[in-house]
Amino acid sequence: MSSHDVTDRRYQGSSTIYYPVMLKLKGKDCLVVGGGSVGERKVRMLLEVGAEVYLIAKDVNQNLKKLISDGNVRYLGKEFHREAITGKWLVFAATSDRKLNKRIAKFCCESGIFCNCATDPELSSFVVPASHRSGRLVVSVGTSAASPALAAKIRDFVADMLQTGQWHFYLAQLERIRHFIQKLGLSSEANQKVFRFLAEVVYSCVRKQAERSKSLIILKDSCEKLLKEVGAEYPADEWEKLWKV
Repeated sequence: MSSHDVTDRRYQGSSTIYYPVMLKLKGKDCLVVGGGSVGERKVRMLLEVGAEVYLIAKDVNQNLKKLISDGNVRYLGKEFHREAITGKWLVFAATSDRKLNKRIAKFCCESGIFCNCATDPELSSFVVPASHRSGRLVVSVGTSAASPALAAKIRDFVADMLQTGQWHFYLAQLERIRHFIQKLGLSSEANQKVFRFLAEVVYSCVRKQAERSKSLIILKDSCEKLLKEVGAEYPADEWEKLWKV
């Protein structure tokens, strides 16, 4: 019996288990219904990733009013209408009115729109994990809605372990290397071999708190050896430019 078989049997008939995913919401229309602290939290989260945010709320707190007046959020009025979800990618039902939240979740389900229901997680088509963001590095922890408070505690524990500015530097460098290598026309297997090994090198350098200059030399030498192993050919001048940081 495989590990997947065991997992499938373990969760069969149990409470909902969520599929983890990170969404690209830049420029996508998203709706938040609710103008209190919960609604504000959802709004700010969406703005942070570049979403186009729409808001419906009877009572709007001062912070949200400022975001509206500054043109960061589009206010659609006090009353929710079903038509408001048309064309939206995500909807947050974040009011204190449980019946209204349920109605919003129902409409979204019928329309095939993902919805998060603040008062009834079981009616949600997705839940938001506890996340720590530091530049491009994002760590998310979820408990499948069993205990958001515990998820937050675990997130904070992991965040404390990652409090170093080194990650920003290496992530930027790895992104540049990745784009360069992806243009070489190597096989998927060769690409994965290079990327995974480079990740190991970076992780080791950060853990050892190695100097950046020395780490870059190690990273470059390792990458060149791997590219040679997989028979990659590339313009030397462009390659050298990657390492001028």
